[in-house]
Amino acid sequence: ALSLKTSGVIKHIGFSTHGPSDLIYKFIETDKFEYVNLHYHFFGSYTASGQLDGEANGRCVEKARELGMGVFCISPVDKGGALYYPSDVVSEATIGEGIGAVEFGVGWCLTKHDTLTIGVAREEDFDEPLFEASNTSPSKISAVVSTLTKKLEDTHGKDWISTCYKGLPHCFETPTGVSFTNIVYNYNLVNAFGMKYYAQQRENGNMTNRSKWDDSKTPDENRKDWGYVPGMSPLPDVDYSSYLSKCPPENVERIKHICANYASIIEGEGGVDFRAWKAYPER
Repeated sequence: ALSLKTSGVIKHIGFSTHGPSDLIYKFIETDKFEYVNLHYHFFGSYTASGQLDGEANGRCVEKARELGMGVFCISPVDKGGALYYPSDVVSEATIGEGIGAVEFGVGWCLTKHDTLTIGVAREEDFDEPLFEASNTSPSKISAVVSTLTKKLEDTHGKDWISTCYKGLPHCFETPTGVSFTNIVYNYNLVNAFGMKYYAQQRENGNMTNRSKWDDSKTPDENRKDWGYVPGMSPLPDVDYSSYLSKCPPENVERIKHICANYASIIEGEGGVDFRAWKAYPER
């Protein structure tokens, strides 16, 4: 690619990724790319959520900006919180400022990124994102952020929120393949915001990977079958203590509880589906 750029065949080189934040950061700091496409939303960094001690792809975006790279946000409405199916808590926080959940998600991402990609099933699905792009109100976005941040801290405690990701391994860092960072992140969203639908959608990929896992293969061999959604959820009857040795000691029992009860934590209804169409009707 660099030789093609040098010869004038192409003008710019960038990369798109669903990878772990530490790997994305390493690619960015080479200073060989001019743009990056990644997940970074108010409600996390998709499969990378919770990584890099909680900074996740936010740290990557900061480095990209430092180097003058363009930043392209992948899926601010769907992977950014399933905002077409917001929980009651999220809806109340956004409607209180006179905007919808989709508008909030898009508006927040517009403060961090150069370009957003919006998936639609019909032409009208562009209405809210386009309205927000034309009428972004920083004060309204900031007010919703304050409301939701306070709710998160009131629910879990500031100590937990500031330390819960420290030392947590992601799915490529232990032989278990478990996305400890993502699991704790989704637990926080469910408990504070009631975002069960969003957590369940994330769990679908984990379950698919779990169903393909073959104990006769090495962890690296199994990971090759994951596709673009990496990681698995924890098994309820497995003690993962040995993989939590770098976590603050006061957090270990809580993390073990989350791992043992994750399926029940995210089950149930949560929110209202505002889509006027059936998702994936062919399924």
